[in-house]
Amino acid sequence: MIGPILGPVLGGWLTDNYNWRWVFLVNLPVGVICTFIMLRFMPKAEKHRRSFDILGFALLAIALGALQMFLDRGEQKDWFESWEIIFEAGLAIGAAWMFVVHMITAKNPLFDRSMFTDRNFSTGLIFMAVTGVLLLAGLALLPPLLQNLYGYSVLQSGFLTAPRGVGTLISMLLAGRLTGRIDARLLVGIGVALMGISLWMMTGFALDQPSQPVIMSGVVQGLGLGLIFVPLQSLAFETLAPRCGRPLPRS
Repeated sequence: MIGPILGPVLGGWLTDNYNWRWVFLVNLPVGVICTFIMLRFMPKAEKHRRSFDILGFALLAIALGALQMFLDRGEQKDWFESWEIIFEAGLAIGAAWMFVVHMITAKNPLFDRSMFTDRNFSTGLIFMAVTGVLLLAGLALLPPLLQNLYGYSVLQSGFLTAPRGVGTLISMLLAGRLTGRIDARLLVGIGVALMGISLWMMTGFALDQPSQPVIMSGVVQGLGLGLIFVPLQSLAFETLAPRCGRPLPRS
């Protein structure tokens, strides 16, 4: 919960004072510490051997990597006027199609197919994807807007986007305690309404405005995010079997 609050500020400070690469490198010691904590405190469970689908993993990695390159470099290369972008788009589509076919036909695919027969899980997965595309795109575009058009520094834009994390912190705490007592669908509906209000507030942004509209819309959006994702995850996994599929027989 602290990450969404400190992340924009710490990232802005590192970018201003050191280098943008430190935004990624700073995660390394955190990851090492988390690994040691998990090894020390996670309960030991019975192990089941299951073959790793290398082909499926490679196809998915190629599809996502090519899609990321296509989206990142498309504007710089004038989209489909560049053969590089055409190649990346074709590679992403082809690898994604091969991954789907492999998932359907493989004996031991990367993801257990039985998971997707659960209606709650499949619906929640689709809803999370749509919500992420619609809402996180605005989150990615806001810092460049603040820096390039409003003239804020990287650190200042971090401080302006940090209140979204405060709203998320509050709503995640509330959602965690209300889930199970109140219909999770109601919480998700309230979260979607708050997200809609925040996006409507952002449509009124003007170049000569103070920073308060940015902060207020961020807080409202953060409240909506917490109320969407916490109950939605509960709904998605509520009816999913603890262990899908069967482990491989021991030799």
